[in-house]
Amino acid sequence: MEATVVDGPSGRPRIDTPGTDLTGSALCADSRAALEASTPIERKALAQLNALVKTCLARRHLPEVRIAPDWTWPWAPGPTGPKPDAELDQEESRAVRACVGSSRREQLLPYVAPPALGSTFTLRLPTGSERAESDPR
Repeated sequence: MEATVVDGPSGRPRIDTPGTDLTGSALCADSRAALEASTPIERKALAQLNALVKTCLARRHLPEVRIAPDWTWPWAPGPTGPKPDAELDQEESRAVRACVGSSRREQLLPYVAPPALGSTFTLRLPTGSERAESDPR
């Protein structure tokens, strides 16, 4: 059996067995289910991201969505049930994408070094001499 490791949408690796139907194998199904299960840290990060997206969408007067591990976002169930995907128009889709993007940046900001804009750095040339340069950004 040929198997390859493939990165999923979240960057998490998974095992792919092209051309092989393993659905009837309980052993393979149990093993795959264990490998595909989210870790507590992944669940916590996704819950935090969903909370940030919910807040962003509320400011835009849009219903809540739930970000899935594969970065899809079905509408979350509301008082009258979930909003059908067919009702997702371009403006709403654009707003959800913007909220997901800004929420991901906000979530990751504490873990990213600040940009070195306007700073001066020193280049060491192959000749051994040094030259100060300004960041062109």
